[in-house]
Amino acid sequence: MKYVFIVNPVAGQHKNHSLMEEIEAAFRKANNTEEFVRIDTIAVGDAYTKTITIIERYGTNCTIISCGGDGTLHEIANALVHKDNLLVVLPLGTGNDFAKKIYGPKFKLKEIVEKFGFLTGIPNIQTKKVDMVSIGKDHYINVMSFGFDTKVAIAAKKLADKFRFLGHLSYKLGILFCLFGNKKFKFDIDFNAIDDNDNLFKIKKTLNFTLIAICNASFYGGGFCPAPKSKIDDGILDLCIADCVNIFEVIMLAPRYAKGNVEKHPKVHMNRLISGTISSCDGSPLPGNCDGEIFSESKIEFSVIPKAINLGIYK
Repeated sequence: MKYVFIVNPVAGQHKNHSLMEEIEAAFRKANNTEEFVRIDTIAVGDAYTKTITIIERYGTNCTIISCGGDGTLHEIANALVHKDNLLVVLPLGTGNDFAKKIYGPKFKLKEIVEKFGFLTGIPNIQTKKVDMVSIGKDHYINVMSFGFDTKVAIAAKKLADKFRFLGHLSYKLGILFCLFGNKKFKFDIDFNAIDDNDNLFKIKKTLNFTLIAICNASFYGGGFCPAPKSKIDDGILDLCIADCVNIFEVIMLAPRYAKGNVEKHPKVHMNRLISGTISSCDGSPLPGNCDGEIFSESKIEFSVIPKAINLGIYK
């Protein structure tokens, strides 16, 4: 078995990448040097294309280890949809929001590496099949959102690109910069929802809102938690909608949103979905945020794909 570590060398301000040297040394000490493969990415989209190349070379005889943040994971996961290869997440990025779901919000990176056996050079990895979400030709594994938080994500990315030392604080500063701008949005939605008794029903209307989050996992934006009860292997997405709110309501709501404590807030509505469509009311492009990546489309169709990825876990 080849263990292919796809590394984003600029993720996480380089602070954790000395771990890669320790891992390689451990494989060498265990006489498993030929099983260790490291590939660095050099541009956006590189993790996807290099994962495809690796699978073509080794087939199912390789485990892919995502060594970066949510953007790197997004690309690799897209390359592994419906593949038999195993995906392991080593959170070396800044936000690491999907990692918070699978390892816990206060995970310790060194502990994760040790539990997978990477520091002995003899990996010990279990498999769990988890869901992905289809959005046209693309997929996401974590969260897709629209509205105010997408504006924040755009502002945060600009801050992070200019001041890399900010790390996850860039998202919180992005909130401050966006507080005084537009916080009201209007989309047409047509959702296929499921109630507590597993009965299907429709949610179809023109929606005025501040934000929408459609969640496979729980965390995004460096730790905000719109869906604390989500499960990544149940074939169901968690929907969080915040009604139009003013600046003072945003200030009051944001701490609760960060802690995953908004379910009973009068302006927040939760549902469970399996698929749906979000459309611009006037045909103009919709700004959205998907696994931390910004996109813009006039219409988005999404649907959950149950058990689409073989995720590596430890006991």
